[in-house]
Amino acid sequence: MLFRNRDLLLLVASCVGVCVVLPLCAYLVSGADTALWVLGACALLSLAYTTVTVRRLRDITHLARHMDDALAEGGSLSLDRMQEGELAVLASQSKKALLRLRQASENLEAEKRSLADSLADISHQLRTPLTSLGLDLELLRRQT
Repeated sequence: MLFRNRDLLLLVASCVGVCVVLPLCAYLVSGADTALWVLGACALLSLAYTTVTVRRLRDITHLARHMDDALAEGGSLSLDRMQEGELAVLASQSKKALLRLRQASENLEAEKRSLADSLADISHQLRTPLTSLGLDLELLRRQT
């Protein structure tokens, strides 16, 4: 799933490009020994950077799944895996947004119940005088 991410593919392609171009330049300038050292350093740095990026993308995917689950099932949003940094801030803001959405949903449900109760009360309040008027009308018809 991660390799469907265009940014990750671009990162890997860039790392491969750097691992090819820099050792080639080092070979042309300083020779084979330097080119091997540069190749090793580029490969190591590229591997480290790609690993950090993949972890970050997995954390984002994890957060997105938890948000979907929390929204769909009404569960809680667990942010135990999040640490300091931008993702932790994003996770915190997501949790706040989820809580606001739930509060808004609860408020809407309460307003819906209140409206239904008000309509039932109005209906009852109208039905009583209408019934009385109907009976009075029937009595007047019978008297004439």
